[in-house]
Amino acid sequence: MNLVESIFCTGIDVLIVIIFLSAILTWFPTQPGTNFYKLSNSLNSITRPIYGPFRKYIPPIGGGEVRIDITPVLIIVFLEVLSRLVC
Repeated sequence: MNLVESIFCTGIDVLIVIIFLSAILTWFPTQPGTNFYKLSNSLNSITRPIYGPFRKYIPPIGGGEVRIDITPVLIIVFLEVLSRLVC
């Protein structure tokens, strides 16, 4: 594996971890001004541009108060498939 492939594969792995952490952090309430809030906002600022195009075509599942956004899961699956093909 050359340097470009190595950087690309590492980038995919890091992005998967960021998306996973961002999705998990949405399960917990955050208080503005705390480190947890800052971490959550930082991860969201990274993942929001990635989720945007996918959310146009993938609506949340459920209705009413309980809605589940499956976008992070589908993006992780997509990145894993891409990783298996390239890396």
